[in-house]
Order: sequence, then structure tokens, then C-alpha cells
Amino acid sequence: MTRIILLLVIVCTSFGTMSEELEKLNVDYKNRTFIVMMVFTISTSLEKVRSVLADYKNLPDLDPSIIKIELLKPPDEKTSRVKMLINYCILFFCKSVVRTEDVTENKNGGFVAKIVPELSNIKSGESIWSFERKKEKIKISFSSRIEPEFWIPPLIGPAVLKADLERRLRLTARKLEELAN
Repeated sequence: MTRIILLLVIVCTSFGTMSEELEKLNVDYKNRTFIVMMVFTISTSLEKVRSVLADYKNLPDLDPSIIKIELLKPPDEKTSRVKMLINYCILFFCKSVVRTEDVTENKNGGFVAKIVPELSNIKSGESIWSFERKKEKIKISFSSRIEPEFWIPPLIGPAVLKADLERRLRLTARKLEELAN
């Protein structure tokens, strides 16, 4: 479950010749907060998608910027607590991000991941993964809101960060389909 959250944050490159269909991809930056919405369909089963996302130790296969994953003691039996060390480099600016999330399953079989600010260098955030069966395919909706605690250099700016985040999200969608098949 925690794996799904990780996807969150941050991942992509281009879709290329994959069978997935990108329906929507929006990345906004307002009031020091990134807001992401992505909807795509891939050819696989829901069980395989959920299995890939819940395989925490292999999250770096979905997002190569994840360099370390640690499962921490969860606050309760319905929650997984995942701590990730993520190394982001954009142009000449590199930042190590500690992202700790509490991941739960919602009643529709999706995942909700909430940032644990006291164990992260992110002020606040939440990611939601939803799934819908469509014959031999799965429609996946991912939304995320992340407010970093760290300073973003003005030369890099939100526009460059948004473009990099879009690239990473596309890569994650492609990798998810590859790993689930």
C-alpha cells in the first residue's frame, strides 16, 4: 500500500509506444504547493497493479530518484508507514527529500497516503490512488498535494520543477505497466 503513495510523489518520462493511455496530466504550483492530477489506463489486472504498488522494497523500480526505503512502526494495524529518501536533481540544483507517509486502503480498494510532517522535510501533503476496472484494462487516477518545507531557488522556479514532475509521472505510469505485466 505504501508503495502507491511513493508513486506519488514524483516520477516520469515519456509514454512512447506503450499501450497505456494518458487521459489527463496536470501539474500546478500555487502558494508553495504542488498539485498533481493524472489519469491513465493500462493493460493489466487490478491485482497486478496493487501488487506492484504494495511492493515497497521495489519502489525504486518505479521511480529511480528513490534511493532508500524504510518501513517504520505504523500508528495502527490498518496503516503502513513508509519512509523514503528521494534524491531530486534538476539542472544544477539537487535536494535530498525525506518523505514519510502513512498509507491506508480506502473502501474502494485504492490508497491514501498522508505525509507525516514530523518525520519528513515536507510541511504537508496527501496522495490518492483510485482504480477502475475497464474490461482487460485498469483506469488509474492519481492526485497529490505536496507542500515542501525547503526553499526552491528562483532560478529553477516552479516552471522547471513542474516540467520535471510531469516527466517523472509519465515514467512512473510507464514503469507501472511494465512491472504489472
